[in-house]
Amino acid sequence: MNKNLFRVPMMQESLESKAEVSMNLSILLECLLVCQDEGLRAEISAFLGGFNNLEVASSVDISKNEPQLGLIIITYSGNIDFVTEQMDKLSSLDKAMILLGDDLPPELLRHAVQLQIKDLVPISGYQHELTQTIKNISTQLESQVKLAPIVSILNAKGGSGATFISHGLSDVLGQQSPMDIVLFDGDFQHATLSKMLAPDATYFLNDAINELDHLDALAVRNMMSKNETLRIMPVQPFSHLNLNQHDYIQNLTRLLAKVQMGYDLIVADLSRGIESVNLPILEASQEILLLVQPDIVSVREAQAVLKFLMSQLGKGKQNIVLLVNRYDEKNSPISLKEIQQTLGLDRVYAVRNNFSVASECNDLGRNIVNVDGSRRIVEDLIQLVNQLSSVELTEQGHDRGFWSKMFNKVYKG
Repeated sequence: MNKNLFRVPMMQESLESKAEVSMNLSILLECLLVCQDEGLRAEISAFLGGFNNLEVASSVDISKNEPQLGLIIITYSGNIDFVTEQMDKLSSLDKAMILLGDDLPPELLRHAVQLQIKDLVPISGYQHELTQTIKNISTQLESQVKLAPIVSILNAKGGSGATFISHGLSDVLGQQSPMDIVLFDGDFQHATLSKMLAPDATYFLNDAINELDHLDALAVRNMMSKNETLRIMPVQPFSHLNLNQHDYIQNLTRLLAKVQMGYDLIVADLSRGIESVNLPILEASQEILLLVQPDIVSVREAQAVLKFLMSQLGKGKQNIVLLVNRYDEKNSPISLKEIQQTLGLDRVYAVRNNFSVASECNDLGRNIVNVDGSRRIVEDLIQLVNQLSSVELTEQGHDRGFWSKMFNKVYKG
């Protein structure tokens, strides 16, 4: 991945390490920093602020609701009694603990081992080793918590139908599966999905970004607009024009991490294609549905998008599904096989064309399963869902045959 996309500002010049290291964590962690030396505490706090998913505090206010999702850093500056007391007191919080210090006394080392301290990091040139330790803790904790996968619906070319597919896919899932689904509107220009499904919304993404430090799990759930079985994260048109890009990228990543811990699936409508405001979503997506139309121009645009996703965001073929929207096998100027051969992706699916159904869903905000004549499109969407690796239906008590049995229950058109 091109690290320039998420470059954090240079820390103060006193930081000795100039090496560029990845500061992206896969899950949101709370970090308690305990340090008697004010200058050192400010320096370490500034360094830790460069991590995208690390919330740093200097007092004992780490949430006890998720005791495993946190870490504690205690620094030794010569006062062995203070450090011993802090380690004893904080060990009851059940957090991964890191002891930072030079020339640690033998008795302090023995006590740290007894308390099963996660790692000992020297203060001299701590940046690289501390980064690696924090990333290792993040990776270990990730396997212990359930995080909602993110599926992004991305237009290769404007107007390819990402909003319609995002709504339809979420609707099909939400109608019959037990999954708790969030629909993220990534269209900061027109906010089509928000206007369609949350016309009365009074709280928007930019509000959540501005109040992020005060949002707990309950507040994140309450901030969503609700539409039948779906939760909507609405945006205001043109709200991205007033955003501080650097702060927004960091805060959106943190907000997504909080949402992931409270839901089963996030579906993101990225109908405007790749933009700086949606890079954090794409970077965090387990799967990206790349939408094209069955024409040469759309396929050519998709080639450029694929090149960016793979070379700049580090996505592989296993992360990308090609979805050919508005496909008409008899009248298409280019076949699915030709499209697949041109773009070189392993998973290629089609959604058949029905302009009247798409218009009724988009213009009137109706759920696709309730629209007359939608049977063929619903069938295509069910087949697509059946192949998404990020949708763990077996964990919900269903096998893959569930979808074939479910079709007649879902379809009402």
